[in-house]
Amino acid sequence: MDDSDFKEEIDRFGPISRAGMESQAKDYIMAMQTRKVNMARTFVIEFLLYIAFLIVFLIVTYNFRSSWAYWSSESIRNGVLRQGADNGFGIDFDGIGDVSQFWLYFEQGFFPNFYPENYQCSGTPLSSYDQKFTAQDNYRIGSLRFRQVRIQASDDCPVDPALSGYISSCYPTMQDATESTQSFGPANSAAWIWRDTEQLCGEQKERSYCGSLGATGQRSENVYPASGFAWDFANNYTTAMAELKSLKDNTWVDASTRVVVVEFTLFNPNVLLILAGRMIVEFYPTGQLLPSSSIKPIPVYSFEVTEHVVEFIGELLLGVFILGYFIRELHELYQHTQKAKKHCALCVKQLVQKSTNSGQHQPNEITQVECYICARNFDPFTMLHCPLCQREVEVDAHICWKGYFQDFWNVIDIINLVFFFAVLILRMVVRFKLMDFDYDVGNGFLNLYPLAWDYYMATWLNAFNSLLSFIKVFKYLSRSKSLRTCLMTLAEARGQLIYFVLTFMIVFCGFVMSFHMAFGGEVPSFSHWTNSIFTLWNALMGDFDYYEMQRSNRVLAPIFYFSFVAFVFLVLLNMFVAIVVGSYDTVADEVETSGDDFVSSSMKLFFREVRMKYFGWLLGKNNKLFRVHRLLTAIEKVPSLTERQKEEVRSLRREIDHKVNVDGLLAKILKELPNRPDLIPCNYSDFIVLRQVVQNYKQYSHHERYKKSAFEEDEFDAFQQLIADQTAAAGGANGASMNNLRNAGLQDFNIIALAQRIQRQEEVLSANMANMLRLLGFGDNLDAGSITTNSDRLSSLVRPSLRMGR
Repeated sequence: MDDSDFKEEIDRFGPISRAGMESQAKDYIMAMQTRKVNMARTFVIEFLLYIAFLIVFLIVTYNFRSSWAYWSSESIRNGVLRQGADNGFGIDFDGIGDVSQFWLYFEQGFFPNFYPENYQCSGTPLSSYDQKFTAQDNYRIGSLRFRQVRIQASDDCPVDPALSGYISSCYPTMQDATESTQSFGPANSAAWIWRDTEQLCGEQKERSYCGSLGATGQRSENVYPASGFAWDFANNYTTAMAELKSLKDNTWVDASTRVVVVEFTLFNPNVLLILAGRMIVEFYPTGQLLPSSSIKPIPVYSFEVTEHVVEFIGELLLGVFILGYFIRELHELYQHTQKAKKHCALCVKQLVQKSTNSGQHQPNEITQVECYICARNFDPFTMLHCPLCQREVEVDAHICWKGYFQDFWNVIDIINLVFFFAVLILRMVVRFKLMDFDYDVGNGFLNLYPLAWDYYMATWLNAFNSLLSFIKVFKYLSRSKSLRTCLMTLAEARGQLIYFVLTFMIVFCGFVMSFHMAFGGEVPSFSHWTNSIFTLWNALMGDFDYYEMQRSNRVLAPIFYFSFVAFVFLVLLNMFVAIVVGSYDTVADEVETSGDDFVSSSMKLFFREVRMKYFGWLLGKNNKLFRVHRLLTAIEKVPSLTERQKEEVRSLRREIDHKVNVDGLLAKILKELPNRPDLIPCNYSDFIVLRQVVQNYKQYSHHERYKKSAFEEDEFDAFQQLIADQTAAAGGANGASMNNLRNAGLQDFNIIALAQRIQRQEEVLSANMANMLRLLGFGDNLDAGSITTNSDRLSSLVRPSLRMGR
């Protein structure tokens, strides 16, 4: 390529073409910056809305659960359930261990405190109205109920034949098939007759709640039905004690009893709470009695109370937020479904691989996919990045409907919304059911414990909602590089962590069963395999009772203890740390070398725009950006400017707003146009000066940006001389415009650099071909001009040998 070739190239990319390309580049940069500002604006709006939603959720959740709930249930526990020890016989409810203690506690501990007749301190008799209150402030609604579930005695006991002569019957564990429905004891008494759920609930309109929930024991497999043998006690102490004595004297509890459920309902008018109480005493086949209790407070709502009205409005507002997020998720899913598979990179690749069975790109296949950021079509087989926005297409990412479920945050949103809808439904059911209940049941029994279960089910679901809602904050904070590193570390390590968790669970489950088998017969913490899981998990936190194991077995205790410490602590936990640390190092390097940070680029542009648009008057007259904005506004109002020239001024203003580093340009403008418009009015000449300043600044910026990137350091002086030579040879307007590097445009640099590198590669290729031909015996005096002829001869010799090799 000689000087005339350079001249032709320079003429072809003259000032008009170069200006057009710069205009296109400028439009592209402006479009990208505008897109960044729009993305930042959308992000800020979404983040602020989510913060508002989170605040409303926390307020509604906190107010939904009364602050007096814990203290109300504690008053019943301290005033009734734990009063046995204070009466001198040393047994409270939690201390019941056999049948005699069962009757002793209810006779001397529970009934005297549940049905008070006198003031505790003075011993003064209570009025008939005050006797209806338990623990001083809790009004009894309905009666107290005792209900037991019995099993059938079996004559066919699976015992050794040597012992069969001594055993006539046995009582198996509780199962549906073994439940007894046979009446026993004195006739003509409801306490001795089995009744199903409908019979126990009577004709109450709350029947669906009365029998909707049975009882669950402390062992997970012990679930007792809501039917059985029940007795409702009178609502005064004398009659109730007589009925309790009758049950005891007639052996209402015997070997067939598997559980006794004591249920009651109280109302505290001081704090507007209903207390649904349930006391369960399980009768194990071993003869052991295991008591447990649950008192669940439920707030009573009334639209006549201002606080309750405000809470209801808050719940409606929360429902609006949830409905809005639900509609948004549906819209996002709809957008994913509108993407055809031919526009999904992963689906296209899978289609091509399936059709060719080779996994290689076929030119005749349709492989154009649409960038999900800028909607530009490109071929993912030939381009790793979108040519417009430089967005990389992930290898395992769908943009069709499958892509919606590939997003981790979308899965979190779906789970969260399902829980939220369940909570709202349960809240409304509890609220309106409590407002609709008929509490005037006289001496009848009103079972609100199942309704309390629904209330607490909403509370338990809200516990998950709280966790998921705060985790979703990372969805917005992850736009920052620093915080994104933490989330990407887990994503990077997920493959290795899956195998680690699998390995950990195999080893951990092996130790769980080993400890259960070795120490489960004597150590309570290993008595059941579920207890062993929690005990060993606490051991990972440092809570481990070695001496309890040693008392059980002095030989196996040190063996299993040191084995567990060696495998789990010293090996597995350190493997986990190594996996996370390795993934963090990898992710940290990738994030550090990645593109612009969202916070440092888009957010800065957005907040600069907001600052100038809404708070520009707060910046002061000495602020350069504020002064330039006032100057541009004044120039735009010059009457002699055409509409096109005004658009140039507006375009410059947008460019200044959307760029981060414009201090140099601002300084140049203020230097050339001082004291405007404060002291000197703006006119048409100011616009000409402004245009010239901006053009000179951009030309200088282009030169500084590209002169080192377009040329190698060792080529810089050579290109300087080359441009000088071409200027002297070309002459004219184009030659005069390139008298030095300072005045060379961007397109000139690119053309010269490309031509010089092509020429260098041609020289290297010619020399290599000459050497190869010499080695093959085509002559010693070869030059670049004879390379073409000899290369044809070489091809004619090489092609047959290649075919023979195949």
